[in-house]
Amino acid sequence: MNQQCRAWPLASRHFWITGGLIGLGVILGTLGAVSVPLGMGITAFWPAIVVQVCGGIWFGLWGGLVAAVIFPMLSNVLIGGDLVQVFGFIPANALQGLIPFWAFRHFAMRPVIPGWRGLVFFAFWGCLLPNLASALMGPMVLVLAGRLGWDGFPAFAWAWWFGNAVPAFLLGAPLLRYGSCMMEETGLIIRHGWN
Repeated sequence: MNQQCRAWPLASRHFWITGGLIGLGVILGTLGAVSVPLGMGITAFWPAIVVQVCGGIWFGLWGGLVAAVIFPMLSNVLIGGDLVQVFGFIPANALQGLIPFWAFRHFAMRPVIPGWRGLVFFAFWGCLLPNLASALMGPMVLVLAGRLGWDGFPAFAWAWWFGNAVPAFLLGAPLLRYGSCMMEETGLIIRHGWN
């Protein structure tokens, strides 16, 4: 980053990329939350997960993580969520961006792994594991807040996982594969961490 970007943070592409991620996440998150609501802040189809997953992989820790924390909060505010939904789901939402970021930076040399191996890698590290972690943590917040009994925990966790993991794979896999080439060519991907 040059001296001008240090002096004027608004000129930094990190600032605009993070702002763009938050804006896109708020739009997709709000549309998803009102599309097929299942109650207590979850929906059967939540496409905003793709912003968290791809954001962490493409734009690094802060771009992905900040967007993963802020835009679910704003989406929950827009749909009339209470304090438990707005603030309580922060750790669960952060995991959805943090786990793929860590896995791709730790195990992969590029943001896309070619072939079937890449699809399996993304299915596990981008869809299955981060959404499993968040699907266990999110309902736990509701249990601790007295909103959900332990008997309802499995069904709620399943709905949370399914509504996130399916769009993460269906939308995220082609977006990551085809979008990464374009983003690398235009120089938008923040390259630190990739060889």
